[in-house]
Amino acid sequence: MKQFKTIDREACREIRKLIDSHLAAISDVANLKITGGNMSFSATTATIKLEIGLVGVDGSVGTKMGADFTRYADSGAWEGITGSDLGRTLPHAGNTITIVGAKPRSHKYPILVEYANGKQYKYPAATIARAIKAADEKELTA
Repeated sequence: MKQFKTIDREACREIRKLIDSHLAAISDVANLKITGGNMSFSATTATIKLEIGLVGVDGSVGTKMGADFTRYADSGAWEGITGSDLGRTLPHAGNTITIVGAKPRSHKYPILVEYANGKQYKYPAATIARAIKAADEKELTA
């Protein structure tokens, strides 16, 4: 194993690779999804955040953003959106989007959606509520 003399950007990249490989092994055994978050460093110390989520029976992973979405949607904060809409795939502006979570501190754009290419974007709750309503109406007429 490599010995580090100082902690710099390159050392942090190598340390991240080591941590990620060990976290993957723990994740497999413990039925968890463990990912490393932001990492900050000085010459002698480094700090890394970890996000840990339970893997459900269906293979879905619980996230903080998903839990926030369910909590706020079920509280009635967003009209026309319920907690069961998490993970729902909708047509929107010629694309297919999937609701993946919420950032409640973002008042203008609280809903997080993911496009088919894997990129995530923030949307206003009213826009997503209209997309849900349109999809529901389309299902009723089909």
